[in-house]
Amino acid sequence: MPDRQYRFRIVIGPLDIEDYHRFTPQGADLLRLIEWVRAFVSEEFDWELELQIKPHSAPSAVLGGPQQLGWSSWMGQSPSSEPVTGMCFEPERYVQQLRQNMIKQERIEP
Repeated sequence: MPDRQYRFRIVIGPLDIEDYHRFTPQGADLLRLIEWVRAFVSEEFDWELELQIKPHSAPSAVLGGPQQLGWSSWMGQSPSSEPVTGMCFEPERYVQQLRQNMIKQERIEP
């Protein structure tokens, strides 16, 4: 049964866009972060990750650009001097789903 007392959120940031990408689901440092969290916190706790970007560092969406909708693109520039929340997701669930999809694909491919 879900219970809020067994969930916490890690907020990383404000980051520049390059560092932000390192912690996204396809980033180079996400698996390392998951291992680090689990080294200190037991499996009974769920957690989510919120990535924040430095003000004025969030790239605007551009057709044909390298940004991914919902991950690394925003509508216009923020006039605020506050960090921009980029993503909030559950890293372990994402990785688990990715592994399941890879296993399914291995079964399908001849």
